[in-house]
Amino acid sequence: IINVVDPHPRKPFAIGWYYVFPNGDVICFAEFPDDTYPPFHKIKSGDFSTEDYADMQLESEKSFGIPVTARWMDPNMGNSPDSTGGNTIRQVFAKKGLYYQDPIDNLVNGHQAVKSLLGNPAKGIRSQIYFMDWCHNHIFGMRNYGWKKQKAGVSELPELEFKDFPDLVRYGAMSGFRYTQPVKFRRPLPPVWLPAAYKNRNKKIF
Repeated sequence: IINVVDPHPRKPFAIGWYYVFPNGDVICFAEFPDDTYPPFHKIKSGDFSTEDYADMQLESEKSFGIPVTARWMDPNMGNSPDSTGGNTIRQVFAKKGLYYQDPIDNLVNGHQAVKSLLGNPAKGIRSQIYFMDWCHNHIFGMRNYGWKKQKAGVSELPELEFKDFPDLVRYGAMSGFRYTQPVKFRRPLPPVWLPAAYKNRNKKIF
């Protein structure tokens, strides 16, 4: 499981969890805010502290059944001071036992990486990323992400809209969507297989 977080100073944090399979397929199976909240793009502010988000994640992940193997956080906000001052947002999460890395943050290459994941059914290239139908914010973001329309007669800098959850996918595509083989603990080898020097640990090997 891969976890990606995009913190915000006022809006709720955008959070996603993704299963990665041995063939490279990715399934987004959980997100926050979930469907018990209004659509993310309609929420203007949140009332969680950074510690609240960390506690919520820890509680949620108990139900997954398998551990999260990698965590990525937006490198801009993640390394900014927490709202209480002092520690960065990443440091606050780390104090709760949630350790995040900075993903590769390159917009052009990230867009290309996401397009590769999405495939092109018209050309017979199947998608390698899928979204469960209850992950409404991911689905809305992926369908509506793009450059914001400028007002007529007003000179504005280009601005992307509905980008929060697509950014999670972009970070994952660039850095985090890698299958990790589960660790298997082997039983001790039978003594007959061991070199003679190892059968009696009191003897010198050399």
